[in-house]
Amino acid sequence: MIISIDGQPIDPSRIRGRNLEEILAELMAGHLGPDKIIGDVLVNGSSYSEDLPHAAVEIDRTDIQTLELVTRSSEEIALNFLKHGPAIIDDLLAAIPHITEIFRLGDEAEASEHFLRFLESLHLLLSMIDQAGRALALSFDVPMSTNESLNERLAKLAETLTQILDIQKQTDWIYLADVLDYELNAELEALRDLLPQIKAHAH
Repeated sequence: MIISIDGQPIDPSRIRGRNLEEILAELMAGHLGPDKIIGDVLVNGSSYSEDLPHAAVEIDRTDIQTLELVTRSSEEIALNFLKHGPAIIDDLLAAIPHITEIFRLGDEAEASEHFLRFLESLHLLLSMIDQAGRALALSFDVPMSTNESLNERLAKLAETLTQILDIQKQTDWIYLADVLDYELNAELEALRDLLPQIKAHAH
């Protein structure tokens, strides 16, 4: 296996990861420069992006001939995320009807599996918003065009998520589907519409 970061070779014998996720974690922990974040990942010459959390676990070390990383500053990553954040939320919104349909059909096991992946993606999104704010020194308390700050919007989303998790514990799948369809959907749409305004404050 050949590994490089920004064109500089890394001795693969120093990297013990058994799969792509573990290898990337080692490289991030010990081989990135200060204030640098992985921007692009090329596996065997092809660009790699993770559609689902932890999907990189499925790529075994033995399947990787070349691994090339291109780093960016945390500010560049944050601006890129804010640019593409609305599209990421659109993907989450598109997943909701499928999840709620399965819940209403009574297939609890399959619905729960899709729902768990959805929640992981949502938590990753919220983490990225937080990281972008810190990287760009943004104030999330500034009122936007709706006279509402991002912090206020995130607090409402957190309340909805708490409600959803309580309903999940009660195993009331029809009610859970209704809350996902109507309340969470509306909260995510509102968050999506605020992100471009947050990006404007970064300039």
